[in-house]
Amino acid sequence: MIKVTDVVNRAKLLLNDAEEIRYSKNILVSHYNMVQDDLFNEAVGNKLDIFKETRELTLSDHSVALPEGDAPVAEIRNAYGQRVTPVSTYTDTSSMRNNYYIADGYLYSDKPSVTFTYYKKPTEKEMGSLTALPDRLLNLVARLVSSHASMQYDVYRRELIFFKRDINASRITRFPDTNPFK
Repeated sequence: MIKVTDVVNRAKLLLNDAEEIRYSKNILVSHYNMVQDDLFNEAVGNKLDIFKETRELTLSDHSVALPEGDAPVAEIRNAYGQRVTPVSTYTDTSSMRNNYYIADGYLYSDKPSVTFTYYKKPTEKEMGSLTALPDRLLNLVARLVSSHASMQYDVYRRELIFFKRDINASRITRFPDTNPFK
């Protein structure tokens, strides 16, 4: 995991401001937090694997409170690993067959338990904090912070494209589990 301190120090070097004449550490940390929000939105919008968290939920009386009430859902699977599909309107759970419905921070389904994968919004960071981002993204995140701080938004947008490409490349290199008997 990347430390915010490492991102800020690298961004200071990219901005040619190691002496903190133009950008203080606190300013760069606030730019990091803005970049982190954009990275989260990119991850959700492009269904990237970063910022995902998985929880096992046990439903009682066909409902359960969600761990993060309004968090974007990545996927929900039943006890057999099959995807549970969303429905747009709530019906009686007795008529639901491998479906789910989310309303007001609650999940409704006919399944007794599900594996709930969602995008966990990162909290605001301070100097020294650990991020949810892998170490291999340090240079890219530092470039994003420095281009955001210097208001070079065309460079910033290009770096966001590199972020999506880099995360997707890591997805491609993983080998799928081919065991059908899970």
